[in-house]
Amino acid sequence: MVGFFGFEKMPVNRKHFLAGGLFLALLLVWWVLRPVVVTEIVSDELPARDQDMLPEAKVAERFRHVRINASAVEAVQAGDQVISLELFPGETVQVRLNRAEKTDPVSTEVHGDVIGQPGATASFITFEGVMAGSVELADGRKFLINYADDEAHSIVELAASGVHSPDNFGVHPDPLTLFRSPDGEVISMPQLGFTPYTPGVTNRVPGFPGFTHVLTLTNTMSTNLWPVPLTPIYGPPIIGVLACYTGLAETQCGGKRGVETRVRISVAQVNNAFRRSAINAKLILLGTEKVNHVTSGNSTTDLVDLTFGATQPLYDVHLKRQLYRADLVSLFTGASPRNIMHGSSWMLNSTNGAPAYGFNVVEAVYAPTSVFVHEVGHNLGCSHATNDVGGFAKGSFTNSHGWKFNIMTNGNTYPMRTLMAYGVGRRLGYFSNPNVNVWGVPTGDTNFANNAFTIQQMAPVVGSYFTQIIQTTQLVPNAQPISVLPGTTNRPGIRQPRRIFWGTGE
Repeated sequence: MVGFFGFEKMPVNRKHFLAGGLFLALLLVWWVLRPVVVTEIVSDELPARDQDMLPEAKVAERFRHVRINASAVEAVQAGDQVISLELFPGETVQVRLNRAEKTDPVSTEVHGDVIGQPGATASFITFEGVMAGSVELADGRKFLINYADDEAHSIVELAASGVHSPDNFGVHPDPLTLFRSPDGEVISMPQLGFTPYTPGVTNRVPGFPGFTHVLTLTNTMSTNLWPVPLTPIYGPPIIGVLACYTGLAETQCGGKRGVETRVRISVAQVNNAFRRSAINAKLILLGTEKVNHVTSGNSTTDLVDLTFGATQPLYDVHLKRQLYRADLVSLFTGASPRNIMHGSSWMLNSTNGAPAYGFNVVEAVYAPTSVFVHEVGHNLGCSHATNDVGGFAKGSFTNSHGWKFNIMTNGNTYPMRTLMAYGVGRRLGYFSNPNVNVWGVPTGDTNFANNAFTIQQMAPVVGSYFTQIIQTTQLVPNAQPISVLPGTTNRPGIRQPRRIFWGTGE
């Protein structure tokens, strides 16, 4: 019998080639047809709880409490697999997770995409054996998975109209009641002691003890009024944040695990927004601290008190910022019925950094509803949409605004908005970017709304606040605000090569 295609007459090297090709083909078939192990996140639905037991009830469209599978936390910790999440009965999504990142000794962070829904995304974190997550579907609906207690996690669908105030509710408090310099920039206190800079110093990257970078002389600023001009030195676009929380925030969130997971999922949402908006930047949680502070019921008042160390506990936050070398500090407070905004922060009004104003305040229970992402956006120089109340306030650039747009499908028009915009429509987890489309529609405008460009430019500046070489000078709050000349103390100083990373001393 003649061999198959004359196989026995072929040269040995060709036989080996064909055998190898056949093996690879079989391997490919196995890979495509192999059974995919899908981890179920929810194991049981628990009895319905009263609305008063849900911290996010004010902004909830609907909610339920469930028991999480023990293997679900392990799956999220590992990443690089498919998980199945039943949001509500009959509504299940599968999420293909990327590889998870260990963000500190007891936490991980992972992002993924919802299978079968282009543009839909999810983020998850773990902390001390529990988890939290957020899911945004392609139509803009948002869901939160939060730790409730040792027996339950809550799944909440956010009400599009309940999370943020409308754009016409009156005067926006943030840009009008805060201290501002005569030239319209965020003012900074003369708190940083500057020392001569020596090129070539090797520094650690915030949050990454194993990585270093060498400072270079870049970003010359023509507005520098120092007798001997010093050139700003900026590093990678990695921003370190210290999260402090109050006792009321801890109580409202269901205890330490509840507030710690909300802090971490809020940080993860920032990183996912960077990822989706084509921004090369990263927010690193450097640590969490409990603070003995009672909220005033107004986030802007709390922000000013925090910035100027109005009480001893808030003064101590500045010392903790020094310890952690945190570029930004976030204070997670308890929710107050008098607070209409759920958060407040200092917004950069120029391309100069403002280390003394690297603060924001958010109500802990609402932080993962995009409030935290929004306030960090302000810290990075992003403003509201131009037609929002408060939209007159310029960010770092003339096009640093959020964006509102409409999506048309099947003859219907659906209003949408990006993270920095207010008003009607669902808030999508994108920073405005004219080069990123949703359903074929740009999420920004080159001339007016390009938060992605703003963050790309300002992340290295803000990320340089506290990777500074500060000899013996400690950064502490002044007793009162003092307006200073532009381009002086609101400029990042010289870096310090050592950074505390979660108590490791590295």
